[in-house]
Amino acid sequence: MKIAMVVSRFPVLSETFILNQITGLLRLGHEVDIYALDGREPLHAGAHPAVERYGLLERTFFLEPTRTPVSNWWRVGRPLSSLFPRKAITDAPLLEKTEYDIVHCQFGVMGWRTLPIRELGSLKGALVVSFRGYDISGFLRDRGERIYDELFKKADFLLANCDYFKKRLVSLGCDAAKIQIHYSGIDLERFRFAPRFFQTNRTIQLLSVGRLIEKKGFEYAVRAVARLVKTDRLKVIYKIIGEGPLRGDLEKMIEKLGLTGTVFLAGAMTQSGIIAAMENADLFLAPSVRAVGGDEDGPVNSIKEAMASGVPVIATRHGGIPELVEDDVSGFLVPERDPEVLSQKIIYLLNHPRVGMTMSAAGRACVERKFDIEKLNNELVSVYQKVIRSSRFNQKEEVCRTSR
Repeated sequence: MKIAMVVSRFPVLSETFILNQITGLLRLGHEVDIYALDGREPLHAGAHPAVERYGLLERTFFLEPTRTPVSNWWRVGRPLSSLFPRKAITDAPLLEKTEYDIVHCQFGVMGWRTLPIRELGSLKGALVVSFRGYDISGFLRDRGERIYDELFKKADFLLANCDYFKKRLVSLGCDAAKIQIHYSGIDLERFRFAPRFFQTNRTIQLLSVGRLIEKKGFEYAVRAVARLVKTDRLKVIYKIIGEGPLRGDLEKMIEKLGLTGTVFLAGAMTQSGIIAAMENADLFLAPSVRAVGGDEDGPVNSIKEAMASGVPVIATRHGGIPELVEDDVSGFLVPERDPEVLSQKIIYLLNHPRVGMTMSAAGRACVERKFDIEKLNNELVSVYQKVIRSSRFNQKEEVCRTSR
């Protein structure tokens, strides 16, 4: 199959799930071109070894939209080349390769932005759109709940990365028969499983991974650590890997709570760096919350990576996370914005090390069963094949109707 993968930027450190899909499709013998619609230069290209290994930048087109409002693209009536002054890193012009079997847009926002291009007759192919988080939560507050109406009608198929977001799509008016749950996977071979056994006479290593934004809820984990240090007199190191707009606020909080030297904002890391941090961690904290703007998480990839590594997880009862972490089985789920309960669960696991070992095994088994990227890439190919057959059948039906 010939596949066009449409993304906002490429490559992005925090979106290894997209990279895993692309490289998996290439290994399965399919042809993939990558389109980054916002025209920015590639970020951290050297941070993803697979980018160089698979020659992905040679397959990538970086585009630079004009100021023409996205919502008006299909009304402009100008050639696509005038709407998109090319800024491609390859020599091949954009319009030379427009025929694809599948045009797969990562995130609903990109599906919405790509639909006018498809209406103009470029990037031809059955349109598949993946919904993953902000696109089905916070974005709707910014743009309104009717923003996807046309996309729901004209896309050939939609993928939701959890049942929580599938139900959200249906509530917005999308035909449930047009949606399939397709989880984001991880490369299990990269994560060595090692059950954790706690010893309370040493410093406990706590870890979180994610962008420093409101919905990740890191401020509540920092407050939980403050309680552990001051009330329970535990020796703790808490590392948060990631970068984002709330870094300054978190730094001030860490200083105000007297946690300098205890809580560290480690910044962005490559996946190799994250894997190394996982191997040294005793507990993984994922305190996600529903942001004021409505932004929510699905089954977070960093949680999957922790579970694959054998790190017991304490997360919140939030968004799609309960589809990943089964409370009291493969981890603990606590209420959002509740540092006291979070700290209590940390203490419980430290005092019951065999519970942590049992959770480690259950977590790895869950990830192997539901989130293995190899299995999910095969499933994705099956979805593509089904969509192509359905699209061609519908085209034939349309031809028959118009010829009568």
